[in-house]
Amino acid sequence: MTLITDLMILESDVWTGHKHGMTPLFRAAGLGHTADLQREIASGADVNATDDTGWTPLMVAAALCHDDAISILVQKGANASAQDQNGDNALIAAAASHRCDKEDEKHPFALIRTLLKAGASLNAQNLDGETALIAAVKAENVQAVRMLLKAGADRNLKDKRGETALAYSQQREQENVESYYHDDAVRIFLMLSKSSTQ
Repeated sequence: MTLITDLMILESDVWTGHKHGMTPLFRAAGLGHTADLQREIASGADVNATDDTGWTPLMVAAALCHDDAISILVQKGANASAQDQNGDNALIAAAASHRCDKEDEKHPFALIRTLLKAGASLNAQNLDGETALIAAVKAENVQAVRMLLKAGADRNLKDKRGETALAYSQQREQENVESYYHDDAVRIFLMLSKSSTQ
C-alpha cells in the first residue's frame, strides 16, 4: 500500500497525474495552484473525492505543505478527519512531512492550526496505531511536535508496537548522536520529557 507520508511517491503521483483518481483537483491541491484549485471546485469537483488509496485533496495538500490550498479546501467543506486506506489523515500527513517543518520559520505549521480548527482529530490513530505526534517525532519535525503538544496531543498513546512518542524520541536521540539531526532529536526528547512530568 502506498502511504501518504511517502513524499517521493506522492510528489511523483502529483506531477505525473498517472495514478488512478489523481484528478486535476488533486494535482492543483498538491502543487499549491490555488487558482486552478478554485476553478476545479467551481466547476463541481468534489473536495472530498478519494483516489484509489483513499487519499483526499486535503491530505495531498497537507503532506506537501500548501497552506493556501488547505484553507480553500477547508472553506469549501473538505473533511479534515477523513482517513485513507492506512488510516492516515491530513494531520498525520502534515506532521510526518519534512517539507512542512522547514517551510515557514516565522509561522511554522500554521497548517496544523487550520486542520485542527477544521475538525481534524488530534489523537486519531492509523492502522499502525500512529498518531500525528508519533509521526512528527519519527520524522524529527520539531515545530510539529511543539504545536501538537501545545494543542494537547496525548503523548501516552501507544502504537501497535506498544511504543509512545517519548519512546520513539529516545530512540531517535540515541541513533542520531553523530548526525546533523541530533539537535532536533534532543529538542524533541526534552519537549516530550518535560510534558511527561507536568
